[in-house]
Amino acid sequence: MHLVVSWDISEVPQRSAIQEEMLSVLKPYSWARPLTTFYIVDTDPIGREAINRALTMIGQRNPQTVRFLVSPLMQGNYQGFLQKTDWDAINERTA
Repeated sequence: MHLVVSWDISEVPQRSAIQEEMLSVLKPYSWARPLTTFYIVDTDPIGREAINRALTMIGQRNPQTVRFLVSPLMQGNYQGFLQKTDWDAINERTA
């Protein structure tokens, strides 16, 4: 199973630090980033809750700066126009 995580961070002086903190939430998982802030994460229900909880804490500390979305767990194929290496990374996590 996998989920999608995507976020926006406003242009503020601490933007890089917030970005790194959000990325650190995903580091324990296998993920692909086919678009700038669009991550496909291989996980299970427990991982989904842990990711959502950790990102929510970051958002609550930065309510005017951070917006994010976590999808439900899903299975299936994606369609679109990406580089082959992006498709390989996606398929590795969603097959």
